[in-house]
Amino acid sequence: MDETLVRALITQFRDALNNRETELYSENFIYPHIIWNRGEPFVINTPEECQAHCQGLIERFEAAGLNYSSEKSTSFSCEGDQGMAVVEWRMYDDTGIEKHCYTIGYYVVRTKAGWRIALIRVEPPNLTESS
Repeated sequence: MDETLVRALITQFRDALNNRETELYSENFIYPHIIWNRGEPFVINTPEECQAHCQGLIERFEAAGLNYSSEKSTSFSCEGDQGMAVVEWRMYDDTGIEKHCYTIGYYVVRTKAGWRIALIRVEPPNLTESS
């Protein structure tokens, strides 16, 4: 049951990015939460900061010609009120050609509002290194 709910959280996260919905994107997280990218952690304290971060991602994706993402493979591990999801993402251009891949680890926690993301760890390669 928990794996199904965490999988739904990851799907909602993906759909929010693909549909460019920054508010929906921010609803997937607890506050504060941490994003660890290329060995550099930063803390996002509020939904507004998260929405601004999401908008920055959207702008970077669009500048790189990336239109949407899908999961290639996903693994989950949940125990009690915490869990991990590791997702191998693929990003595509407007024609459906794969342009970029990367892996993200999500540390998730169960809150009164349901499962939420507490930490994201982006594994290289990253968007700036895409072909």
